[in-house]
Order: sequence, then C-alpha cells, then structure tokens
Amino acid sequence: MAVGRNHPCPCGSGRKFKRCCITAGNSQAKLFEMEAEADGYEDGYEEDGFGESDPIARSAHALAATIAEVGNATLDKPAQDFLAEYPECLLLFLDGFLGTGNEAAGEEYEELADAYYFLMGIELTLLRIALEHRYEWAQKVRDHYERRIIDAIRSGEASLEQIMAITNAMMRQRVEPGAELTAACADAFGREAPQRLDTLDPAVLCAEMVAQYNDDPFAICDTLYSSAHFTDDASSVISIRMLLSAPQAAMKEGAALGVLDSDPAVRSAAAAALVEAADVITPPTLRRLIGVRRWLAEPERPPIDRAVRAARLAGVECAQWAPRVRVVEIRASAPDGAGAQMAMIVSGARGVHQLSGLLFKHNCGVADAWTSEPQSMSEIKEMLDEHSSGVHLLRVSRAYLDGMVGYYLRDNLKHATPPPARLLALAEVVQAPQWQPAESGWREMLAGLIAEVRSQLLEPASVRAIIATSAKWAMRRHWAASWAEEGREVEDLLHRLNGRSLKTVRNTIVDQILEKRRDIWAERFTLTALWMKEAPRRGGLPWEHFAIVAQKMIEQVPLRELPLMQRIAEVTAYM
Repeated sequence: MAVGRNHPCPCGSGRKFKRCCITAGNSQAKLFEMEAEADGYEDGYEEDGFGESDPIARSAHALAATIAEVGNATLDKPAQDFLAEYPECLLLFLDGFLGTGNEAAGEEYEELADAYYFLMGIELTLLRIALEHRYEWAQKVRDHYERRIIDAIRSGEASLEQIMAITNAMMRQRVEPGAELTAACADAFGREAPQRLDTLDPAVLCAEMVAQYNDDPFAICDTLYSSAHFTDDASSVISIRMLLSAPQAAMKEGAALGVLDSDPAVRSAAAAALVEAADVITPPTLRRLIGVRRWLAEPERPPIDRAVRAARLAGVECAQWAPRVRVVEIRASAPDGAGAQMAMIVSGARGVHQLSGLLFKHNCGVADAWTSEPQSMSEIKEMLDEHSSGVHLLRVSRAYLDGMVGYYLRDNLKHATPPPARLLALAEVVQAPQWQPAESGWREMLAGLIAEVRSQLLEPASVRAIIATSAKWAMRRHWAASWAEEGREVEDLLHRLNGRSLKTVRNTIVDQILEKRRDIWAERFTLTALWMKEAPRRGGLPWEHFAIVAQKMIEQVPLRELPLMQRIAEVTAYM
C-alpha cells in the first residue's frame, strides 16, 4: 500500500509524507497532479489511473462488498485507516452507489448500494474536516465530487431518489452543495417531481412511506426533507402543510421534525406550517416542540410558541415521556485534535440491546446522533472494542453524558445550528428531557474542577513540578494521539520554516499558531480533565494536572513556558 499522507516520509526527513515527498507514485499525488495540470482531472478519475484495475479502487469496492454481506461491523481500524488515507475513494463510492442503486441493477444490489452510501457518508465526514482545515486537496476532491454528481444528473444517470439521497448525505455531514450542484438538483426536482406527483395518490404514497419506515417519524423526516432544500419557501410550506394533514400519525410527526432541519429556510417553513395546522399536531409532536424550543435560536422560537399555544387551544394533550429504557453502559472519548468527542450508549435488556452514538464537535455542538437496530451484546462489545473502533472509550456516568450534551447544545445555540433530529430520537430512547443547552461554558467548568483539586497539588512547588513534567504525563497516553495542529495556515508556515532548527520551528509554531488558539487548547484540556474525573474508574488519570495546566493557560502564562504546548508544537511539525 502507498505511504499514507500522515505517515513518516520514507525519505527520512521525519516529516509527514503529505508535507514532504508526495511523488507521482503515491495515490494522493496521482489524484492531485493537477497542481501542474489544472484541468487534468476533468474527464474523471479513471483516465488518471483509478479504473477497476487500480489497487485502491479494488480495495474500495471490496470493502463495500464485505459491508454489504456482513454489515458495518466490518469497518475495523485498518479499514478506517484506509478510508482516511485515500480520500479519493469518495468518488469510487459515489460511482458504486450510482451503479448499484438504479432500478436496472436489480433488487440483489440493494444492500451493496446501501454499503456504498454508508461509506460515502464516512468519506464526506472526513472531507468536511479537511475543508475546515482549508486544505487545497480537499477543495479539489469536493469540486470533482460535485462535478461527477452534476454530470450524472444532467445525463440522466442519477435517479431522483439517488439525487435526494446524495444531497441528504451531504447536508447531514455538513458539506453543503455548491451553487451549481444546487441549481442542477433544483432543475431535476422541478422537472421530475411534478410529473411523479401527478401519477401518484398522496394517500397511497404516505401509507407506503409509513409502512416502509415502520412508523418511525425520524426515518420519515430524513426522507421528507432530503429535497426541501431545492424548493422555494412557499412551496415548502404548502408541502409540509399537506403532509401534516396525512391520516397517519407518523407522517404528521415526521413532517413536524422539519423544525430541526439544517437549513434555516426549511425550519422556518416547517414552523409556519405548524402554526397554520395546529389542530393536527399530535400529542408526541406537542411534547417534542416544547422539548426542542430551547434548542433553537431566540428568533426562531416565536412560531414554535404560537404552534404550541394553538395546539393546546385545539385541545391537544401533551404526550408523556415513555418509560425509561435501561441504560446498560455509557462510554465516551476525550476530545481529539479536531475538537471532536464521541459518546456511546448501550441500552436495553433480556439479550436485546441497542447501541446509540453521539458526535460532539468544537464550535459546532452536537453534530450527529444515531441509534442502531437491536442486536446482541456480543456484537455491541465488538464494535466498542478499541482495536476495532480505533477510539479509546472510558466508561462514564449518566451525569457526565447529560452534562456533555448540555455543554455542546450550548454551541449549537451559539451558532444558530440546531442539533440533528436524531438527538431527539435518542433522548426519547433514554428518556432525557433534561437535555437542554447549558447556561455556563468551559471557564465555569474549569473553575468547578479547580475547586475540587487537592489543596496540596495547588501549592506553588507542586504546580511548578506539574507544569515542568507536562510534556511527559500529558502526551504519553492514547488521549493525546491526535493532539496537533493542522490546516492550511500550519502547512504554509511549515513550508516557510523548512530547513530551520527544531527550536526555531517549535517556537514559531507556539508563537504564531498556538498562541492564537490558546482558548481552544485550554478548553480541550478542561474537557479532558472532566472526562477523566467523571470516569467511574479514574485512578491514575491525571485530571487534576490537566485542570491546573488549563488554569495557567487562562492566566495568560506564555505558552513557551508550558512544556506541554512546546511538545504539541513539535508533534505538529514532525509527526
């Protein structure tokens, strides 16, 4: 296999391969040779060496076939590393989805199409992270991915259902379609949707959808709003109002969940439709509207309040929360180098369990939530195993989970981006009406931690010793595996510093990169301290040390005086 972008360069420089000898023999370089030939990729990746005979393509298609046969548990650490190492697989998975998902392929290809779609979602997540770091190669992958979709739309290769699924995956992973792709999707939807609706009975369509998704309003919501981004506001309100009047409760409830859509225009349309059709709001929808009100920014709350008042005046009774499902186990990760944390919840009893997951992201909030189909505990344990997942998860308390959800919901609120509706579904599984945005932030959290640090550790001599040894105790374990700075700014700086001494490189990164992100790292250390402290078995975990380092950072101690930050600068440059 070719050398990975984040692996040491074989030239012996000690730098990452992506910052050193990216040659024409590496798959990454083959994809991005357009540095010299800007238009060399226009006709598709197959002409640039990514045809069926390419080993990367063979591996990608084999992975999809395996997942189709035995399920997502196949995605072990080596498979995850492969996906991260070869971002061009996004286009391979798109081709696979288009090729196996159309009607001509036959029903036997349905599971394979699902596998390609699943893998495409993973690559979109990795792409979003790379785009946030402003890598040029990431923008090129995105451009070619969108160009491939546009070509498939205009040639008729992509069906309307596939277009909706692809754009829904992009929106869900927060890779919003560009203007040209949005226009192409809108044209296709405007051209085909009316013709289909003319031949369909809305009542039959609703009944089929409810049956297909087993009365699950959250699954129905995912499908209903996959095309809402390509219609005007007035049409959206009319469509949602029509769905709210469907005879099936699950259809009404799925339509109402549009108030949590990622698109503010869709949220507004759903809220407006609810105000106009308050008499058909179901008891569970009334409970959900009351529960998510504070998940929305202040300007978005008035129509929700009007809908709730109108529903109550119409005599709708608020549904009670269902009996709480037993939570067997909760695990969570520490924040990684991109500021992402994960929580996994095992719930259920009598041999049938469900695994639920939450993804938290710095400066984003609750980014994703999901719950799996019922499965055995042995299958769940295999998925949670560190060797399979590649993520170290500590057992944590329910109080910790509740606190983290509230903390990150505060981020959602700050940026006026509500969490996914699936968070509400998970809240209903574990009966968590208390999941509301927290009032305070990480600084208040740090103050609480410092108040619980043993007094002897806060003595000046002890603090000096903790700071002096921070590069060792903080960076030697799994939680620091990805603690480094990345992004275009870092890449450009390292390029300018090429050939300079270690001391010069380290100090420049500290001064020009880390100092500007002091608060980000102080927050990261605070969250790491809380993660360690709240673990039921926290013996030997240096939570107090991390709290002390974070406190020194907000006291504006120069980062050059903190060995931990110097070590992070070294990792950024050379590992």
